[in-house]
Amino acid sequence: MRLLLLFLLYLAAISTASANPAATVGAVRPPAWVESQGAWVPLPSGIRLKAGDRIRTGPGGRVLLLLAEGSEIRVGAEANFVFAKLQPPRKANGVFTGLMGVVRGAFRFSTTPRSRPFRRRLNLQIGAVNAGISGTDVWAKAAADRDIVCLIEGRIAVTQGEDPPVTLDRPLSFYVAPKDAPPKPVTSVGAEQLKKWVTQVALTAGTGVISDGPWTVALNAFRRKERANRSVTEFRAAGIPAEVILVGVKGEQWHRLIVPGFADRSEAEAFAQRVRALTGVVGAWAYGPRPQ
Repeated sequence: MRLLLLFLLYLAAISTASANPAATVGAVRPPAWVESQGAWVPLPSGIRLKAGDRIRTGPGGRVLLLLAEGSEIRVGAEANFVFAKLQPPRKANGVFTGLMGVVRGAFRFSTTPRSRPFRRRLNLQIGAVNAGISGTDVWAKAAADRDIVCLIEGRIAVTQGEDPPVTLDRPLSFYVAPKDAPPKPVTSVGAEQLKKWVTQVALTAGTGVISDGPWTVALNAFRRKERANRSVTEFRAAGIPAEVILVGVKGEQWHRLIVPGFADRSEAEAFAQRVRALTGVVGAWAYGPRPQ
């Protein structure tokens, strides 16, 4: 708890004045929130993030973050993730530097063909464990009873407290630091366990993922603007990035609550079904690029 408190105090002291976005939200499966001006608001796809931003997910939530130099971060359900410091490289052979924190939940960092020309000096804090990332594919999790770091590909150095650093340079090796015991010896992860870990942060198609697609889910519709605004507030409290648009139906004006950005009908319909599980509201429907 003391380490977490010190870490959060450090985050609060970091300047967020830079105008250059360090990352963009590539896709979201609600519920998910971002901290904005001291308040948590629903996380929409496509927004730009910077150093100091914090992201939180609820049950079943997932987030894909696209870093400025092309790498990708995936955040799993019921997680709390922080961009403490992030400096994108300014040229093709530049160095991507930063500090990221996984206060709770599962996380995966992966390079892509676009990001491979860049060098990296990234530090990751997973609970009470620190990891220096020079690897290309790393999965980690801060759990209630232990912190885990798994090297899928590349190389990382991990430390806990005053212990000497441990280097992971063999693919599919992992480090476990229990909360109430010394770290365990590094060992290899089996295929089945790795699949379970990776699934914890996967944004699976057809599960209600919001990206930048042309399909929309209508949550409800109201004649009165005040009622629509109250309903939007309720949806947003549940981590759903709802918005209101005006539509004409048989000569009457309605305030329709929508969530846009689904890749296709199946994605939108999956989210419409998910709305009931998240909020208890029934009757959401999906429609294509042209509003109905």
